[in-house]
Amino acid sequence: MKTLFLLLAVLGVCSATIQAEPVSELKNELKARRKVVNDWFKAELIKLAKRARTDDERRKVLTACDWEWDAGDAGVTSITLKEGGSGIHHYQGEAFAWSNEGWTVKLVLSKGAMATLKLDPDTLKCTGKDFDGKNTVKASPKLEP
Repeated sequence: MKTLFLLLAVLGVCSATIQAEPVSELKNELKARRKVVNDWFKAELIKLAKRARTDDERRKVLTACDWEWDAGDAGVTSITLKEGGSGIHHYQGEAFAWSNEGWTVKLVLSKGAMATLKLDPDTLKCTGKDFDGKNTVKASPKLEP
């Protein structure tokens, strides 16, 4: 009986090891494929940004993905720009209105605080001032990890 129990225990450990290995390989494969997809998406988005001539075309680029919002010491979060001119700051959970003139984007909180970003269509990187008017913000497309 002890031998049977020992045999079952060994088989259980072996099967767990056999199953864990393919899962690990799948996760590595997923990570590699996501990088390829992210690189492709960003390259295509840059192409669209470079060709954009109207504010409507620019808005389509700006709403194509979420944006990583790095305010230095104030922290890193993300924002979502929606097509209708509204958006959400995910860290604060606060809604804002946004507009653009060319590649200058203005975000206005309901309390009246405003952040302004200038986007470089060649790199899809933004820089500007945070809602406090003091901290420098850097933003870029937030892609899947």
